[in-house]
Amino acid sequence: MLKEELPTRSDLKIIIMLELARKTEKGFLKLRTVNRLLKHYGYTLENLTKNNRVYFKHEKISINKIWQSDIMEACYIKDSDGNGRMVYLIGFIYDHSRRILHCQFYFESTLTRLEDCLQKAVIKFGAPDSIYVDNDKVYISEQFKIICAKLGITLKYATAYHAAIKGKIQVFCKFVQSSFLPEVRKNKVSNIIQLNDLFQAWLKYECHEKLHSSINMTSIERWKKSISDGTKLRYFSSIQLDEIFMHCCERTVTKYGVISFEGNTYEVDGALVGKKIEVHYNPFHL
Repeated sequence: MLKEELPTRSDLKIIIMLELARKTEKGFLKLRTVNRLLKHYGYTLENLTKNNRVYFKHEKISINKIWQSDIMEACYIKDSDGNGRMVYLIGFIYDHSRRILHCQFYFESTLTRLEDCLQKAVIKFGAPDSIYVDNDKVYISEQFKIICAKLGITLKYATAYHAAIKGKIQVFCKFVQSSFLPEVRKNKVSNIIQLNDLFQAWLKYECHEKLHSSINMTSIERWKKSISDGTKLRYFSSIQLDEIFMHCCERTVTKYGVISFEGNTYEVDGALVGKKIEVHYNPFHL
């Protein structure tokens, strides 16, 4: 059913698709008729997007089997120019121990910020076997997929309208909204550095050292238990990580033997004039 396949599909679009597929004659179906029939049989946006799915609590039996990640709009903080800007919380949580692997506020929710957060998490705790994410553009970007493949990470995407599968990271984000952000607004944090410093202190006492009723221990205790049970972590050297997180793009060498990149020009071998070359660069060092 066209409406069931994509609940946001409009009645007019459904009519056009049926006409193009020659399922009905042009002009035969009326907008009001289609609207009435869809409502009568319950094919409305509200009904089709309603989450009637039953979710079972699940978790992996050892650490670094699967992480979850999400990006959340947080609050407004003044930047270095004194302008109020939205900050975004980007984080990774571990399924088994509920440990926050790395979580940080950024002024942008871009691919580079996501990569920075992932790299910091991998440096501290090694790479997981897989990561559960939604279909946000940064998570489905080719560059992020390439980086995860190099790290040996399998990306798993939450089904549309069933993002509850990422329940642990979403519960954490709601906890940040209800517990941490009200304190930020009340105490008028002046800059993003101070915000992140306060957040790390809050994480330590409210998350890492707090007893989780569902596992009857703290997240750090459960992490350590898994390590003592023999779980091996996959770490990478700094040289390997620099190579893994390297970006690549194509540029054409001009007749003057230069290429343009990020607003600057660079000289290259004159023998490459008129040819396309690959530029490898570290996005964190631009």
